[in-house]
Amino acid sequence: MGLAAAAGSVVVYAILALSGDLRQNLPVFLGGWAALAGLYLMGLVALRRTRPTRAALAFVLAAGALFRAELLLARPSLSDDVHRYVRDGWVQVHGINPYAAAPDDPALASLRLPDHALINNPSIPTIYPPGAQALFAAAAFVRPSPAFFKVLFVLFDLAAMLFLAGWLRRRGRNPLGVAVYAWHPLAVVEVAGSGHVDGVGAFLLALAIVAIIGGRKIASSVALGAAMAVKIVPVLAVPFFVRRWNALHIAVCAGLLVLAAAPYARSSQGRFFEGFGEYATRWEFNGALYPLIEEGIDRLQPQEALRSTAARVRRLVNDEAGWLVPPDRWLESPRLARIVAALAFAACLLAIALRNSAPEREVFAGLGAALLLSPTVHPWYLLWILPLLVLLGAGPRMRNPGPGHPRRSIPGPSHPLAWSGTAWLWLTLAVPLSYLAYASAGSVVPVWVRGAEYLPMIPLALWERAAGKRGWFSEETP
Repeated sequence: MGLAAAAGSVVVYAILALSGDLRQNLPVFLGGWAALAGLYLMGLVALRRTRPTRAALAFVLAAGALFRAELLLARPSLSDDVHRYVRDGWVQVHGINPYAAAPDDPALASLRLPDHALINNPSIPTIYPPGAQALFAAAAFVRPSPAFFKVLFVLFDLAAMLFLAGWLRRRGRNPLGVAVYAWHPLAVVEVAGSGHVDGVGAFLLALAIVAIIGGRKIASSVALGAAMAVKIVPVLAVPFFVRRWNALHIAVCAGLLVLAAAPYARSSQGRFFEGFGEYATRWEFNGALYPLIEEGIDRLQPQEALRSTAARVRRLVNDEAGWLVPPDRWLESPRLARIVAALAFAACLLAIALRNSAPEREVFAGLGAALLLSPTVHPWYLLWILPLLVLLGAGPRMRNPGPGHPRRSIPGPSHPLAWSGTAWLWLTLAVPLSYLAYASAGSVVPVWVRGAEYLPMIPLALWERAAGKRGWFSEETP
């Protein structure tokens, strides 16, 4: 059945690769996605019952590589991000800071590439961190094309597959569990198909987690710093690492970030955070809890009450300078909703930290909270979850793991941060429904789509907790 699942996936990926602009062919994409999701689950069921021999592992890895090779041939169409990556790298090759000038800057018209019209938000400077910019510059120096960038990101993706398989084997666990990542259609479509750099960051975050698990704290600080330099997402993991580090490890991580950012910040003409500020304050797409928070604020209209409270506090503390008067822009519903979501996320991080769980569970819980509270949840944001599904869902030790394979216990399902992999696996398979926004006015995700993505997570998580399950590879191997 595993061979049939892989063969069927090869056919479907070939169809998608030959279907041209998938944004204009959403029925073809979503039909193919449904088939891939079914084949993926069928493959996991089959592999769960397969003896983890070297041949079986080689088959899993080879199939994952073949899936990616097929979509490397496809033109990226579901997302425009890779065109921004290429532009950012190309202007750097010519000595221009991508934080200082937006793609539509007339002064840079001579550097526009053939795909310039495909760059999204061309009036805004880049939002991508310095580590990603260095990677873009290196890639553009070799070849400034989306195809080459995709090849580079797939190499990191393949490295992640090998790394996760090796880690599972070294821990005496079922190495076929790497299929949770290697065969997942989200990883194939969003990295090999659309060329998202998130796959690179997710790989670096997995390196950091595995390093801290193994007690290699310097390595963990370097890997986490590199991950944050590629994408801002891993900053949520900082509290869980810092509690395990000393001053040296914190200095290494912070120093790496400063070294990466300093050259760009110095020549950014004061615009270093402009692009990220636009993203953080304006963008909304496919959120789970955030739209409910914003709707609640619109209904309750707490702005006047907040102003009155601030005025009373000012009088109590004699705030003559008006430092405690919130600017009106902070009280606009979208910004107020972001403040509420940020406070809720901070409370989640505190609760997770107080549980004093294993680092991989803390990062998983923190990342999950961030995704559920974020105003923006594009499908490729779920790439960060996939390596953690492997690290957490590999299940108990194999029988006779062999010499050199250390044993390590994982807290059981009764733990407060019990494994909820099935719920998150559902979301990773359902989130591409959000591409239906392309078929709606204003590119808004329909309400029923968000319900289909997020609501099933609740009964799945409750069922998994009650049933005491830990994931697809939770049984001892044959």
